[in-house]
Amino acid sequence: MLFHFFRTPSRERPTNEATMRRLGRRPSLTTAVALAGGVFAANAGFGQSTQGPISNNHCQVLETVGLKSIMVPLDHTGTHSNRKLTYFYQAVENSTGTKNPKTVIYLTGGPGSGSIGTSGSGFLKKLRGVGLNLILIDPRGVACNGLEMGDVPDQVITTHQTALDIVEVIKAEGLRDYIVMGQSYGTMLGTVLTSIINQMPSIEQPDLLVLEGIFSRHLAHGAEYMLNEIDVLRNEMPKHFPAVKELLFSGVDRPPPFDLPFEYWIHVLEGYTRLGVETFVLLNPAFTRFADNYPDSLNDQKIKADLDRDYKDYLEYWEDTPPIKSKWIREYAARNYVYYSIMCKEMSRQDVGGFSKKMIDGRLSAIPNGNADVCDVFPFSDAPYDSKDYPISTPTLYFYGTSDGQTPKSYFVHHYDNSFASKEVVSVAGGGHGLFGMDLEVCTSQIWAQIADGRLDFTNILDQDGYCLRPD
Repeated sequence: MLFHFFRTPSRERPTNEATMRRLGRRPSLTTAVALAGGVFAANAGFGQSTQGPISNNHCQVLETVGLKSIMVPLDHTGTHSNRKLTYFYQAVENSTGTKNPKTVIYLTGGPGSGSIGTSGSGFLKKLRGVGLNLILIDPRGVACNGLEMGDVPDQVITTHQTALDIVEVIKAEGLRDYIVMGQSYGTMLGTVLTSIINQMPSIEQPDLLVLEGIFSRHLAHGAEYMLNEIDVLRNEMPKHFPAVKELLFSGVDRPPPFDLPFEYWIHVLEGYTRLGVETFVLLNPAFTRFADNYPDSLNDQKIKADLDRDYKDYLEYWEDTPPIKSKWIREYAARNYVYYSIMCKEMSRQDVGGFSKKMIDGRLSAIPNGNADVCDVFPFSDAPYDSKDYPISTPTLYFYGTSDGQTPKSYFVHHYDNSFASKEVVSVAGGGHGLFGMDLEVCTSQIWAQIADGRLDFTNILDQDGYCLRPD
């Protein structure tokens, strides 16, 4: 759902027994960032309904095999504009030569990220490798479908409008055997899309809805996101790093280890709430060695030196990240306008970036950080997102990690409890936000080969904790 910076610390790998046991399953972390340009203008586009279609091809620098375009209404409701939008998507065939395969409509996170041009690596390459075709989407305003200042009214930058664009893609492709797969914000888009399709009997229905890192409802307040992360740090992380509870939640009667400030330690621990235990161990060798050997590690000068180096990197990062100031809040929102427009209208009443974690009276707490609220630029919608408002009848397969602080278990439960479809669940103990790219990376192909065959029992692939029994 929400992207935060995570700096990779020292590359030296720990060698103690507990760490090597965890590293038995080695994930690879792949990050794709798609940037959306443009500047928000609340009333841009009004009075322009008689103008011609908007052509906004920003795909020239990307892989263009299978790149297609259709014309879609700029406003599917006809309320704010009668113009048309040239909408680009990518149809990529499987790499096995499978005839008449299933197709996966892949909806990535964000809001504000796209997937066109990414089929040759990572998770999507694995899908093609098990005989699945792909439909890759860049939502309106994003990447290939980027929009500039004044092109459209902000009221047409919504999840519902984006879902209706994808309905037009499904019609144009004449899709029959297909799966909708959403990750993070893509679970929100996938839920809205599938619910819309379920109410359109003239369209072939999806075989399956697959959701990973489930986002199911708007936040009651901006601090809720931070409180979710704090809950993971308090209740999940100590199961894998017992030293964490002793270090940060035992009171204020002792200085932090190595005299490094609490803010730094919190920054290190935050990565756990995004990555989960497996990838966190891989990317945080110095901290892992420190936690696994605590309290003896307090006297380990090599660990201290590694953490000191990482602390310097941390300081350099924050020096390059000035706080958001009121005088340029509008410009900041403009540079990320698709993300903030949808987040502030549908996902949260406040900018979640306006809160920080602080140690208050020996307790980790979420407090305002003093930044201006970007969401003041985007008034909150009268209909914030809630999955219960989008009933689905398509069979649904859930993947969630118990240590996913970005979209934690409570979000999965809310979606699950309000869905009336047949459903299956895969829970990964200590798993993070991107299970197929991290915790389940080494058996993702096996999992999706079974999904392609319609088999949703993974006991031959995953152990009782949800981890891969054997690599692909």
